[in-house]
Amino acid sequence: MPDLAYTASDRHDHDLSHIDALLALARQHASLLADREVVDAAIWFHDAIYDTRRNDNQAKSADLAVEKLSGSVANDRLGHIAAMIRATAGHTLPDLPDANALRDCA
Repeated sequence: MPDLAYTASDRHDHDLSHIDALLALARQHASLLADREVVDAAIWFHDAIYDTRRNDNQAKSADLAVEKLSGSVANDRLGHIAAMIRATAGHTLPDLPDANALRDCA
């Protein structure tokens, strides 16, 4: 699980307290979310890969989510999770429920 990535000593703002804060926001606004479980998974994985010298962290984090969740999450939901994670890079916003909420929070 990506929680180990968030406990690395070089993590500062992208640590478990960041994940806890995002999960709390998702809980607080659960009634506004189309699929809370997808949002929670995207939160957990959105910064799983984090290297300040690279610009592909979100893509690599999305790939990791697909790798780890394949077989336990339906393909359409898995695609949604990956798209939401990629959207946190700020370049494009997929036309998917909850993607804007995650990008705004992350």
